Amino acid sequence: MKLLESYLTYLNEQSSISKVGSWAGKHATSGAKVSGMWGIFYIPATILAWKAANTMFSQAVRKCGGIKKSTPGFKVCVAKERIKALEQKIVVAKKILSGCNKSKNPEICKEKFEVEIEKAKNRILINQNKIKEVLGEQQNLQEIVPLLVGAAGTVGGVAVAIAAGMLVDKAIFATNRSVQALFNQAVRKCGVYKEGPERELCISKFKLVALTKKLSELNGLTTKCNKDKNPEKCKEKVKKHIEKTIRDIQIQKDNIIAYKKEIETKKREEQLRAAMKAQSSK
Repeated sequence: MKLLESYLTYLNEQSSISKVGSWAGKHATSGAKVSGMWGIFYIPATILAWKAANTMFSQAVRKCGGIKKSTPGFKVCVAKERIKALEQKIVVAKKILSGCNKSKNPEICKEKFEVEIEKAKNRILINQNKIKEVLGEQQNLQEIVPLLVGAAGTVGGVAVAIAAGMLVDKAIFATNRSVQALFNQAVRKCGVYKEGPERELCISKFKLVALTKKLSELNGLTTKCNKDKNPEKCKEKVKKHIEKTIRDIQIQKDNIIAYKKEIETKKREEQLRAAMKAQSSK
């Protein structure tokens, strides 16, 4: 977790705006061409800032190359870099949107950048939820594994510790393993979809079902605590897992809303492309 915490501190100290400004200053000529293509008689630097924000988003994975892939730190790094780029896209899109009345086709210009703003907002929410999920997974590992392994001394001694009376701990461990198996199953079942919001929506729906089942099982464990040597301590332990599961459920509910919006935005984007194509052929 130290790597994760230090990286989050580092990100808070960085500013993406200066990077965008310097990038735009070096590409003023190409910016004029782009502004002409969109039919927006507007400041070329603003158009270039838009291109720069897109570049920042696409380079998020490369910027995190110093961190081992598939680790929590890498996942958080990529999500944070993408959020920075998306926030910049919203700022620039709003500036361009205010100049749409000077374009050759104000309505298409307005529709394009309203869609871009909506898309960026959805993706910010999705990446924020990814960070919450990663941190939640880390918290889960910190709580469950030391609980079982540490109490018994060794992995092999877990069975001994459970036999000695860790019935609730065993049930929590089994519930988490069951949910993880359902998560893995969701990834396989949703493989029929290509990478994109449809696939992610499918996975989030499966996760929501699995987490709801987990919450029900955890609520049932509270009564078992009455048989524990220390009922209050046992109930407090279960309560923490219940609270975390409720947070995880909300994350998936938020994800479902965001992915549905992403799909709707995708459809609007396709309609807009068709309208722009029809306009250019006139």
